[in-house]
This record gives sequence, C-alpha cells and structure tokens, in this order.
Amino acid sequence: MASTKNLGGRPFKEIDFDTVRKLSMIQCTIKEISAYMEIAMSTLSHREDFLAAHRDGMEAGKASLRRTQYRLAEKSAAMAIWLGKQYLGQKDLPLIDNSNHFYQYTNLTDEQIINRARERGLNLPTEIERRVRAEGKAEPAGILHT
Repeated sequence: MASTKNLGGRPFKEIDFDTVRKLSMIQCTIKEISAYMEIAMSTLSHREDFLAAHRDGMEAGKASLRRTQYRLAEKSAAMAIWLGKQYLGQKDLPLIDNSNHFYQYTNLTDEQIINRARERGLNLPTEIERRVRAEGKAEPAGILHT
C-alpha cells in the first residue's frame, strides 16, 4: 500500500499478479499458487484482484491448450477424433447391434461402413471418407473405432 505507517495487524501481503496469471495458465489451483507464493490460501481466496487474475489466467491457459490441440489435430488422427467427440458430438461406431451380434467390419465394403455410420446418425470426418473412396480401402480399425 502507499502508506508506510503501520496501522496495526499483519503487514499487507504483496501479490505478484504476473506470476499468478502464469501459474494459472498451467492450471495451478489456488492451493498450489498459495504454496508457491508462500501466502495463506485464505488470504488469496478473499482477494478479488487475485481471484480475477487467477480466473483470467485459467481461461488463457485453456485457450492456449485448445490452440495446441487444433494444431496437433492437423497431424494426428487420434487428436482429430478426440476433438470431434468433445466438440462435435461424434461417437465411435458400436461393435454390437441391438441383437447382440458382433459386426464383422473386416467383411464390409467401404461404402457399407460409411452407410452404417450414416444410418446411426454418425458423421465420419470428411477427410476419412475422402481417403476411403480415393484409396478404395477402409482406414485402419484405430481410425474408425478408437
């Protein structure tokens, strides 16, 4: 604070908000930040300026993670599938139908696999569908059924 005169009580704790944001960006909890900064958790929890910096840092960290995931999805089919499930409502194809018969996907043509997915309201990623048609063969099982 600006005043150097001690009005009693414990001295005011200075909080480095830049450090708070950086720790929050890597999703550190208030408890972890408290331990790192050697400031009581109760002190931090009651400071609106700290809570705002923590919230801003957490959201910035999530945005950074999302950017990284989208970059990875361009090179990794697994990441693209995971993002499709998280944000687009995509699902794996079930291996068992209502009569509990296992589908023998190895015996199906590429068009049959695509049609079965559509019958169930599932959208195969356009890139997989394009590759299936272009190469004339199904993608490895890990692509369709991760």
